[in-house]
Amino acid sequence: TSLDVTGGENSLVADTTALGYNDVLINGQSILAVDETWTGGTDDMDELVAAINENVDGVSATTVAHAQAANVGDGVLAEGQVFEITVNNLDDTEKTIQVTDTENLQELADKLNEAGGGTISASIDDDGKLNISAEGVEGFTFTDVTSASGTMSSATASIALTSDNGEAITIERGANGTLADLESMGFRESNESGTIEGAAVDANAFAIGDLSINGVDVGVSESGGLADKVDAINAVSSETGVTANAFTSTALDFTGVSLSTMVGGDISLNGHDITIAAGGASTTMQTIADTINNEVDTTGITASVLGSQLVLEGDVASITVGDDTTAATGPEDVFVDGAGNLASFEGVDLAAAVTAEGGIKLTSESGNAISVEHANAAAEAKSGLLDANSAADGKYGASVDSIDISTAAGAQKAIDVIDNALDTINEVRGELGAVNNRLDFTINNLSNVAENASAARSQIEDADYAAESASLSRAQVLQQAGTAMLAQANAAPQQVLSLLQ
Repeated sequence: TSLDVTGGENSLVADTTALGYNDVLINGQSILAVDETWTGGTDDMDELVAAINENVDGVSATTVAHAQAANVGDGVLAEGQVFEITVNNLDDTEKTIQVTDTENLQELADKLNEAGGGTISASIDDDGKLNISAEGVEGFTFTDVTSASGTMSSATASIALTSDNGEAITIERGANGTLADLESMGFRESNESGTIEGAAVDANAFAIGDLSINGVDVGVSESGGLADKVDAINAVSSETGVTANAFTSTALDFTGVSLSTMVGGDISLNGHDITIAAGGASTTMQTIADTINNEVDTTGITASVLGSQLVLEGDVASITVGDDTTAATGPEDVFVDGAGNLASFEGVDLAAAVTAEGGIKLTSESGNAISVEHANAAAEAKSGLLDANSAADGKYGASVDSIDISTAAGAQKAIDVIDNALDTINEVRGELGAVNNRLDFTINNLSNVAENASAARSQIEDADYAAESASLSRAQVLQQAGTAMLAQANAAPQQVLSLLQ
């Protein structure tokens, strides 16, 4: 199951998309309450995180920022050279971390971790590059010594979600939302465990290094076409544990259309004619969806109701809504009401045939979260996907419960995850051991103080039994001796008188 999900890096940057109730759903729950809105932007990321934590049960939200050096540094900071990180926290405070006087890259990473005090995590990846990540921040910037660290660029945080109960995390648009709303948060739609549904791809072919899935580089595609890109991803599926297929998700929008007066008629869906009943009291969004779903074996397209939208989805390269094949009836003749209001498709009125281009859908064989990483923004456009679950090079967003060793890449990532977990455990044990030692010392000291205080109190308030007993015995001996002597003294005159008689 997908226990941790991290959105695309540098999401929410300068974004102006306003989110509201039922725009974005996590595990079927709106991330914002009925009366809440969010206007976007990195500075308000703490508000979005707080809203998710308050409104979505079973999921904890935070942020994670990650930066990787562009090249391998030597780690040498001579006297007077300072490597500085300014961390922008979610509460709008800043923390500055500085290190100096290092002789190699590992020492630089170690000193950063020590100076950061848990705020950041610095490590060296398999390529020998410095990686720095932080949780619960808006981002961080660098004042660096390029030769020491390699060139470091500022990082802006992404939204990161963790399951509280071990169940999969799903992310999807709500009845009032769009796929663009998801993208503003750095996510693509994932409405079941271990899936990511991409947007339309561009016309440029994959190059080596453009796309990495679960740590495995996808090879060159023969062309920029969707089918060739799907084939390129599937060529390494035995290593990634992920399969790809073409997938299209789009929607007919009936906002403002009176279904009861809709004209109805024959329409073509990917070249197959479907008869949409004319409007009436019984005409609803669901009856239209049922009509389309009855033809799924022919069209490969299913329909579902989402607010005022009729969502069309299928494992197809594209979806075209157009003229039926036997007459001139077109979309504008079917989805229009008595007042002339027309449904829209792909954001435009259905005045003519319209085609929605498909994208790539990734499915994990194990159901675990899929890591997607691109070389740059241009590579993202080639795949139609967003970076996901790749922040901090696997040092974040990867719980031990979610590791998958069914593939070589998964097993290698599992080693990193377990190493990171063991490091965390060792750090916690060290902290707890230090606290325990301090508690033991305090307890012993307080015990000694209590014992001494009790002895002093006894001397002040209680009798000394041994001394008092000795004193009593002495008094008794003196009393008995005195009595005997007095008796002897009284007997002497009597003896004298006896002699005189």
